[in-house]
Amino acid sequence: MPKLSEKRIKELKAGYNPERYTFEGLIKEFLNSIYHLGQKKIVHTAIELTIRPAKAIRNVMRGFRQYLYNSLEYLVVIATLISLLNNRYHFFSNEATAIMDNNTRTGIYQLDFFYEHKQFFHDFFKYSENYPSVVNIVAIPIFAFYTYVFFRKYRIHLGESIVLNTFITAQQLLFLVFLVPFDEFLPTSKEVLLGVYTFSTIIFNIWVYITFFEGKLFPKLLRAIAVVFVSYFLQFPLNALVYYIFRPLFEFISTL
Repeated sequence: MPKLSEKRIKELKAGYNPERYTFEGLIKEFLNSIYHLGQKKIVHTAIELTIRPAKAIRNVMRGFRQYLYNSLEYLVVIATLISLLNNRYHFFSNEATAIMDNNTRTGIYQLDFFYEHKQFFHDFFKYSENYPSVVNIVAIPIFAFYTYVFFRKYRIHLGESIVLNTFITAQQLLFLVFLVPFDEFLPTSKEVLLGVYTFSTIIFNIWVYITFFEGKLFPKLLRAIAVVFVSYFLQFPLNALVYYIFRPLFEFISTL
């Protein structure tokens, strides 16, 4: 039997796979990975995606599939954790529902469309508060599609864009953990902290995009800002549509 080179041994340990991501491959890899949760290091993934996310995700894209948790698997684990914490801390409590409760026409309800459908949007914002993980997961296809569109010249596949944005979304959700001590001991600071969190995640999103793709900084920065701006704008109607379709289900769950 021929002796394996040190490079090949490292590749095998890292789960090296030269095939590029495809839709079919994503599903197969996710189904396979759920049987091996205990063999992977979620803490390692969380740290890597915090301090050097672009480099870590590039390693996965280059074939080292076990360098990080599977992206879908990581998202499920983090989303579940945040959902449990949200039951206590209500991270995304916002003024929209409080304004509705007071029956005043301020904030977004100054716009006729929102005011005319205020009961629906009141219920939608309450749903967004109660299910922030679902809201973020629904937004992933929007971010993935527009990342693919704006960065297409950088030769990214749609499947790879989904993986990239899944990791980003999961990590942004994980960052909510840092709000727990403040929500626990300084609950009156929630509004300020939510603003800081929102701004920080936008910067994180842009930072990952511009460091993940190779090339000149300024064109990448413009593209990254465009992706974030368009996606944040378009994910709102998509989430509202999802809530509209599955509203009976969410209302049933809330009664359990």
